[in-house]
Amino acid sequence: MVPPPRRRAHSVERLCDNRRVCTSQELAHYRTLRSIVDRVEVELRRIALWEHDAVPTRRVASGQPFSYDTLQFHQWLQWEFIPRMRWILAGHGGLPAESAIFPYAMDCLAKYGAAAEELLFLIESFDEVISRSSRRRSH
Repeated sequence: MVPPPRRRAHSVERLCDNRRVCTSQELAHYRTLRSIVDRVEVELRRIALWEHDAVPTRRVASGQPFSYDTLQFHQWLQWEFIPRMRWILAGHGGLPAESAIFPYAMDCLAKYGAAAEELLFLIESFDEVISRSSRRRSH
């Protein structure tokens, strides 16, 4: 019996920004970012900040950074950040040129104390990976 052909695990192995094939370095960044985004979801669930009911679309599309005027920070992570990053990482768009989520996250998540430490670490890691990726793209 002939085994079925191997399928690629993720579409990021084919395209980085819907225009070209990823370099091995870019692919490593995409895999790291995918892992971080997935772990952000896990952490939101672990500390009971994951919501089962979607927020109204108008609240997500506020136009303000982090939709701060209509969403709590954890809602922004769940309803905007995670879906957008998964869309980008699936090869439908380019990575952001920069990311500075961590300072805002520290302010917003301070009230959760030690329970939010891993979530803060992941957000800081995301910012760092985007910064490294951006520096490499500009050279």
